[in-house]
Amino acid sequence: MPEIVPVFDPDDPAVIGEDYVDLAMFDGPPFSDILIDAGLAPLEAYIGMSEWQFDEMTQAMPENMRRPYVPERDSPWFPPEAMLEICAALRTALREQPEQFTGWPKMDEHVADLLDETERVFKRAVERGVAFRLSVLP
Repeated sequence: MPEIVPVFDPDDPAVIGEDYVDLAMFDGPPFSDILIDAGLAPLEAYIGMSEWQFDEMTQAMPENMRRPYVPERDSPWFPPEAMLEICAALRTALREQPEQFTGWPKMDEHVADLLDETERVFKRAVERGVAFRLSVLP
């Protein structure tokens, strides 16, 4: 399963620190629906590509379907507060709609742990004033 990890601009190793955040769990049901119901975009809206990732992806396309890389469209940056809003919406759902988190044993505990890690990282991002995007790793 691919990983979905945050990338920060400017790159600051202190933002991630000792935490490891793979947000792939939050991509898909029930998470996308929870976020949409809360008036937020699903996680996929925050995914961007570096120019080399974009070039690698478009090499497989026929020449007439290729387009140039446009950073504003292909790799937008977002304020870290946006991820904290996502975490708050998921935490509210975890508390108020526990039936949403029964897809596997101890799903609610796994979600709570990932929310804790994600909030720690993104609070540091707010403190340091860095932007983020999400990157998909194979």
